[in-house]
Amino acid sequence: MVLCMEKHRLRQQIKNTLEQLSANQLQRKSHAACARLCSTDEFLQARVVMLFLSLEREIDTTFALQSAFSEEKTVLVPKVIWDDSKIVPVRFTTLDDECEPDRYGLRNPVQSEIVPAGEIDLVVVPGLAFDTQGNRLGRGGGFYDRFGAEPGLQARRCGFAFHEQLVPEVPAEPTDLPVDMLVTDRQILRFEKKL
Repeated sequence: MVLCMEKHRLRQQIKNTLEQLSANQLQRKSHAACARLCSTDEFLQARVVMLFLSLEREIDTTFALQSAFSEEKTVLVPKVIWDDSKIVPVRFTTLDDECEPDRYGLRNPVQSEIVPAGEIDLVVVPGLAFDTQGNRLGRGGGFYDRFGAEPGLQARRCGFAFHEQLVPEVPAEPTDLPVDMLVTDRQILRFEKKL
């Protein structure tokens, strides 16, 4: 119960912080973060990359998507299956691919060719907050934690966020999967695997 309250408080704090960023700041910082992400060995060497379609006031992945397309990578995005409370990786071929906004504002691709999780080299993971140990605070649905535990998924998990979303400590439960690395508009952090 205490952990839930801590998570709720941190979510609200980060949402408030993001509200303070202007549209110009969001765009500039998103572009810087995407450039940093696209320069990493993990991104450059990946043949199959799973990115996310950004929500409002979330880091914009457009530039990273364009880079992946131009490098002829196989690009996947998550499609939410609400009835099963899970996401599945589906092929995304251009920024013009048709998407339908759902009840929470998430853009779900209309075309949905599912790609097996075992084929993914890099999963770029959104979050509201990350810490310097690789812990991640999502929006509370557990979708990326469940996806990260998929059998056969060997991909590196890369958190992707603004510098303002990096906090000293994220309250974490055993079911909360940490990321292997974090890219922000200011830095790249890589984390040791926990035993």
